[in-house]
Amino acid sequence: AAGDLPSHQAFGAANGGEVRKSFHGYAPGFAQVIESPRQLQVTPMQIDTWHREKMPLTTPSPFVSGPVPRQALAPTSGQDAMYSGLLECPLTTRVHKKIEGSYKVQAGGACASAILTPSECFGAAT
Repeated sequence: AAGDLPSHQAFGAANGGEVRKSFHGYAPGFAQVIESPRQLQVTPMQIDTWHREKMPLTTPSPFVSGPVPRQALAPTSGQDAMYSGLLECPLTTRVHKKIEGSYKVQAGGACASAILTPSECFGAAT
């Protein structure tokens, strides 16, 4: 019935374990449903990633990246290494994502077609 679902929700998932592949989701068959969401507020987590032995606080110095995972694609040295790869936006051109389907976010009205199975939902989310 209308009003039985929450109208707002705060999501927190113990951020900081992304490099360790910490799970940020729900178990199969579970979801967080919000009635008629109209806005989303994102609060980014700031990561301190400078190399403490090579970047003294007492004198100005160029950025030197601290440790990053072996899989990191951002440069860690040279003129292009202006920030740590851990801070790279998920929309970077360094990562190529292939999304199949024609799913879109809709702020009002009814969806033209429903997602009916868990596998279709998971497929739309990846």
